[in-house]
Amino acid sequence: MLKLDIGSLPPRKNLSREIYEALETAIIQGRLQPGTRLAEDVLSARFGVSRSPVREAISELERVGLAERGTMRDRRVSVPTEAFIVDCFDVWVLLESERLYESSLRSDADAIRGIEILLHRLEQSPAPESPVLHAFHEALRADCRNQQLQRVANDWSKYVTWLRSLYFTYDPGQGNAQEEHRQLVQLYKARDRGGLTQALRRHISWQRDAILDGWRQAAKEEKDEAAALLAALQEQ
Repeated sequence: MLKLDIGSLPPRKNLSREIYEALETAIIQGRLQPGTRLAEDVLSARFGVSRSPVREAISELERVGLAERGTMRDRRVSVPTEAFIVDCFDVWVLLESERLYESSLRSDADAIRGIEILLHRLEQSPAPESPVLHAFHEALRADCRNQQLQRVANDWSKYVTWLRSLYFTYDPGQGNAQEEHRQLVQLYKARDRGGLTQALRRHISWQRDAILDGWRQAAKEEKDEAAALLAALQEQ
């Protein structure tokens, strides 16, 4: 039987929702790789439930784009396309720049001072994926009071996290993160909506390009493996 690394369920509330969240987390973290078959019988046995809540959970994954039809019956974890990656980051720029602008309109002197302190700490220790980097970006968003924008942006960030977990490898030679962070803070303080959008597009584009490089490499390796398998079968 296929072994799925998807964790266990917490105490039950809405069963199909709990299954959805367990599967969503496993997909976003890369524990369920693109193309993995989401078979109802396997998942219902894994979770110890009937097929009905599993079917509902998979349907919701398909609705949000994390699952797709593999055959007429079964679905699988979605396989990102180049167009999906580009579109995903284009939307992310729009959502994130608007969120930062909304936050800047309500940010006071104490909040800006806190952002500048985090910026200074980040420049002293610019390691990727550091807690300081996370705190810096969270501080820039913190004063956004548009709850619908926050909800949509937080939901969309899952796609970015998913793509990063699959294809992103940090290269210190890419981008100029320190200078880009300084520009973001200056534009944030100036409450410059257009400037924030342009700066974020530059800041995010090199991450998108790195992910596209990783995606192309993965696609090439998969194609090479398929060609090698076909050649081996033809030799038999």
